[in-house]
Amino acid sequence: MSAYNESDPDEELKRYLSDNQENDPFQNMKDWLGDGPMKKKKTKKKKINKAKKFISVKRDEFGNKIYQYSGKKRYVKKKNPGSARHNAPSPSDLVWDDWNPSEIDIEDDNEDEKKRITWNKRMEHLEQAWADEKENVLESLKSSIALQDCDLCQTHAVLSCHECCLELCHKCDIEIHKNKPLHNRTLFLDGLATPIPPNEVLNENDQIYVVDRLVPLKHPKCVCGSVQFHESTNQRKVVVITMKGKFELLQSILRCCKCERITDPFTLSNILSSGFWPSSPTHFGCLIDVDVFLTWDQFKKHMPGSSSTAFLDSLNDLTLYFGRQGRIVPSSFYQGFKQWNFIRYELDMKKGMDWMKCPCCSIKQHACHIDGNAKLYRYQRSGMRRRKSYYNEAFIADDKKVETFVSSLRQDMGKTIKTSSDTSCGGEWSAARNTERKRKSVDDTGLYVASCRHQYGLKSINMKRGEIYAYPAYLLTNFILPNKVEYLFTDVMCKLWPYLCKVDSNLPSKIKGALSVMHAKGHNLRCQVSWDGEWIQGSGKSTGEECEQLFSFLSRCANTTKYQSPENREETLTEMILFWNRRKTLVLAESLLKKFKRITKEVSIFEDKLGKKCVEMGITIKDVDFVSLLNKLKIYASGGSLSPCKPTSHQQMILLYHDLNKTPSDASEMSKDLLQKIVLPDLNDVHIPLLAKNKAEKELLLNNVWDNDISATKIQGELDLLRSAVLVPAFQNAIQSCRFEMLHWNIRLKKYADSAKLRCACRLKFSEVNKKLNSLLERFITVKSLEDVSEFELIKESNHRCCSSLTLKKIDVLKSLNY
Repeated sequence: MSAYNESDPDEELKRYLSDNQENDPFQNMKDWLGDGPMKKKKTKKKKINKAKKFISVKRDEFGNKIYQYSGKKRYVKKKNPGSARHNAPSPSDLVWDDWNPSEIDIEDDNEDEKKRITWNKRMEHLEQAWADEKENVLESLKSSIALQDCDLCQTHAVLSCHECCLELCHKCDIEIHKNKPLHNRTLFLDGLATPIPPNEVLNENDQIYVVDRLVPLKHPKCVCGSVQFHESTNQRKVVVITMKGKFELLQSILRCCKCERITDPFTLSNILSSGFWPSSPTHFGCLIDVDVFLTWDQFKKHMPGSSSTAFLDSLNDLTLYFGRQGRIVPSSFYQGFKQWNFIRYELDMKKGMDWMKCPCCSIKQHACHIDGNAKLYRYQRSGMRRRKSYYNEAFIADDKKVETFVSSLRQDMGKTIKTSSDTSCGGEWSAARNTERKRKSVDDTGLYVASCRHQYGLKSINMKRGEIYAYPAYLLTNFILPNKVEYLFTDVMCKLWPYLCKVDSNLPSKIKGALSVMHAKGHNLRCQVSWDGEWIQGSGKSTGEECEQLFSFLSRCANTTKYQSPENREETLTEMILFWNRRKTLVLAESLLKKFKRITKEVSIFEDKLGKKCVEMGITIKDVDFVSLLNKLKIYASGGSLSPCKPTSHQQMILLYHDLNKTPSDASEMSKDLLQKIVLPDLNDVHIPLLAKNKAEKELLLNNVWDNDISATKIQGELDLLRSAVLVPAFQNAIQSCRFEMLHWNIRLKKYADSAKLRCACRLKFSEVNKKLNSLLERFITVKSLEDVSEFELIKESNHRCCSSLTLKKIDVLKSLNY
């Protein structure tokens, strides 16, 4: 026995009886005898009346509520008894927390216990510091206006230069800025600070007069080898545009000091080597600093949709601010910037840097995603095409080739008759309409783009008639198939694939179609299992949503491209894609490494879960044939495992009459009376290929199979065969599909619905399928004979709420009636 049972029983009994705790005496006796540990009785919590409960709310000085942070701590200090250098704050702390390195006590052991100041506190300290130093800042600015002596000759200073950071007298100013006309200077007279242009200087009497200022170009080497020149001017004005605004200078002429030879520095090569770009290759009346082009190029590409006119207006304001006059001519800037971009593209191509090719997919492309963007439209009033795009078909295909291809498809395939099922799959999809939509005021209705799985923009088409199926067919025929792509992703592949197979009958042997992973969630389950990329073997982790990420950048260009001419719009979009692809290339290795680590971790987690599940089931992973299991799931989801027989001509007549509720014009009265006596249940949600055809085809088929001489005995026999061979398997397939869909939504509700909105959506879907299954069962029992109970194994096996008491009562009633 245990040591607890060897003690005096009387004393133990007295101790338990004298205990004031309200415990179960039978449980106490069991504990005293050593049968198990004593368990405390659960006490009921007192209900709090919410109406009488008073809750105090903390508020700041502005009356806003202060909520307690319940998430994870952003900064967690690790206890490290090592060197004291870990106790010193980081450089960011020194800036934001107003630390003084001299005040840090390195040997303080309690430094780790000091609380980290939050971001709000740091911002408050920073704003308070600026408020405290406001007076000092004003005094410093006032004192900077009062100039002291010249920094070079120690005489009285009258000017200051922002670029030279010098305070100069009038003589030193002339000497220093003779060859530096692009500096901004400020004149201080009578206590006033006045910016002055580069061609104005001050004399000894503090009077302003005008001098000649020449464009600062490089001096080329003379034929005699001398580099010493005398500069003069021919009084021709030259406009120079920099990031400081517009400058009006004079053109220079160089005379060699050795051979007296005159050299013109205004040649195209000398201008380009000096860091300027001319607005015209033959007339050099306007020179633009390359830094302006670089700034505007990065500004435009990092903020798509920005206006170049607004950028030039900002440069014009800087011109006035620094004391100069004049405005920049937009056309000169546009033409210069456009040609500068073209030359950069040619230089990149000569270096072998083709940004239109993905480094990974250029070897062997695994997947491609195509999608349309209706935001990138263009107004017709913006102008007609005057020339071809400089980039030709680097990104956007030629409109004439596309129009020829679309016209040929219309002639070969004709105008198809559409039904409601052509656009509905779990919902209505506008991309599946395949109807031409064109407005009078719009010339281009959007852009259809093809991208690889690394989010590179590869090829596109100008949409002229809306999002029709002919555009993806063109990309497939002329771009995707020649590159031997393995998988093609679209948002409505379930509707698009039959059309593409009509264009190319051998398409299934060349490429595999798949639904985009995110858009597939909006399709019905049967479609998801058949077309979702996550259900297709070999597609890997391709999402098929790469164009959406590309459009998040490209759609912002719509503010400007809709007002551009066709060639300018194509050039702008191509340059944006070149920038996007270049940026993707620079971070491609890093992003692939991150994805590889993430996928490796997910695979290891999945293998652990799969191993544990196999242990629970008493099997090994090798015993499971995942391919056959996947195929079985697809069969159940796509419509069941049974194959209904093909209906005969008389059975087709019965089904078509029940569906259309009409007879041919030449039908006899006897055949009409016989068919009117036949009662069949509603065949909605039951997949019968004959009834899936459009109305015109069904009417034509009904006229062909109608038999006026059919007898009552014959039609009763055909009806019995129709029920047993066609309708019963079709209903059983529909019931299997519903059960699988309910299981799918139940799993999603338990595992993936991590928010109230998702849980509500899953429950709504589950209830819709539940109602559908109830309806199918009620219609099924009117078709199937209930003499043999074992034939309703599907109903007996169901563990869901769908087998309601109402349905079971109906089964009993029909059994008693021997239906």
